[in-house]
Amino acid sequence: MDLISRAMDLTALYTDQGVLPRTLLLSGANNWSFSVYSISGSYLFVSAMFIMAGVFALFMSFGYRTRLMTILSWIMLMSLQNRNPLICYGGDSVIRMMLFWGMFVPWGAKYSIDSLRYGFNKLSEHLPKKIFTMGTVGMTLQVLYIYLFTALFKNGPEWHSEGTAVYFAIAIDELASRFNFLVRALPIDVLKGMTWAVLAWEWVGPILVAWPNWKVRVFGLLGFFTLQLGFFTFMVLGLFPVFSTLAILVFVPSEIWDKLEARFIGARQRSLRMYYDPNCGFCQHMVLALNRFLLFDSAQALPASDDSAIHEDLRKNNSWIVKDSEGNTFMKGKALIAVFNHSPIFWPVGKLLGLFTPILNWSYSRLAVNRPEWPAFQYFPNGIISRYSVTQSLPVMVLALWCLLYVTLFNFHKYDEKALPVPKSLIWVSGIFKVDQNWAMFAPAPYRADGWFVIPAQLANGDSVDIFKNGAPINWDRPERIATTYRNTRWSKYLRTIRQPKYKMAMKHYVSWLWREWDNNHSEEQRLKQFEFVFVMETNMENWETAPPRRMSLWSQDCRKISDF
Repeated sequence: MDLISRAMDLTALYTDQGVLPRTLLLSGANNWSFSVYSISGSYLFVSAMFIMAGVFALFMSFGYRTRLMTILSWIMLMSLQNRNPLICYGGDSVIRMMLFWGMFVPWGAKYSIDSLRYGFNKLSEHLPKKIFTMGTVGMTLQVLYIYLFTALFKNGPEWHSEGTAVYFAIAIDELASRFNFLVRALPIDVLKGMTWAVLAWEWVGPILVAWPNWKVRVFGLLGFFTLQLGFFTFMVLGLFPVFSTLAILVFVPSEIWDKLEARFIGARQRSLRMYYDPNCGFCQHMVLALNRFLLFDSAQALPASDDSAIHEDLRKNNSWIVKDSEGNTFMKGKALIAVFNHSPIFWPVGKLLGLFTPILNWSYSRLAVNRPEWPAFQYFPNGIISRYSVTQSLPVMVLALWCLLYVTLFNFHKYDEKALPVPKSLIWVSGIFKVDQNWAMFAPAPYRADGWFVIPAQLANGDSVDIFKNGAPINWDRPERIATTYRNTRWSKYLRTIRQPKYKMAMKHYVSWLWREWDNNHSEEQRLKQFEFVFVMETNMENWETAPPRRMSLWSQDCRKISDF
């Protein structure tokens, strides 16, 4: 999801032809930061890295060499974020740290390609419902830190005595969604109550989701889901609400999963029997995979040799066989459709495949002709094992503990850098492994300097246009929805960052890129003669009022002076 959204601006945000060439990046980068994208800034290389990262993420999602793919995905994500730190926001820290701790937890143990190594025994017979390792401790505490430290950072009067923080957060037009008006219509006293409720929940919620009683934990989870749903609905915060919601799922108690299994998996699924050719290793693994991923190990996967009549049908028709609770027998493509139809989640796929039954039967018949020559499935060279270890070795446990202590220290350091400095001998850790994090969201209070961008330009033919709005007439009035003036959340974050005085060089490269993009896509008569990059600042005040707009010139460029760049 994150990679796909980033790929929409691959050239502009991640290559040397974009707004942040590697020369600028490396001149101001942390000496310990690392990025594979620093090897080359060409479009082809960056595209190849995106594809590679996507492949790693896909393999990790399906549980193929899960730990290795998690490590590689973490490296690629860390590299991507280091390639352009000017566009990173809180959601990037959430997903990066969850991947980091994912390297220490056995999340490939169940419903994964890796789990095929267990043979045909039910996973529930071997895996405990609860796992306690330093990796799981680190992951759960990391999620709690997001909320506990953001509550700690919110020490401004807007969050406490005044209770106006939610009001000022909602008033930020740059971050306002199309449904933002629903909250703006609420009385100020209600918004004050919401402010104190949010702050209180960020302190109390982490205690509830970590509570031993599963019903209390569910109540805490519902509170966090509601909080993130509010962020997602009323504000434009990118993927932060999505990543934060996924992160909190680590606290879903096993009792809930058991109830969901009982609700969606019944006698219909458990009575389904899938018969495979015991002499075909590939067939065995495919039946196991279908049972695990579509039916969640609820069906019976059996060798055809267990039933002489079934074995004879299999030999005669050269096909695997599926039998349902009503005694119906399915073969070839119809067998696959039957399995999908019995899946509690993927049954719509079965309805769709039913439209192509003749094609599926023909395809299976063609493949089955050479089935005896198919190589056995040797994904695990040492063969199938019966148990999966969810414990950690002593070195891994010590490493996870050390990382947890460092992450804890770093979070307190960000709260008070003078009182709790990170030892100079350890600064390299946050640079190399990018475990640095800052959860000061809307803290100590929401910012009030809102506004929008206008780039008035004079073209070679004498026309005056706003190149920020793709050549529209110049209009200094506030847009109806400021958030829609940006291409996406990444661009919004980028432009909010470079308008700060300390990012003067980044501003210069943005202006240069903007100039090139316009001239390369327009005729000689419409090329830029001069333009000015202006931020119209509008400070939010109480009672839905704003200070008079003030035009701030961030950059002025005479396009005849090419030597400026």
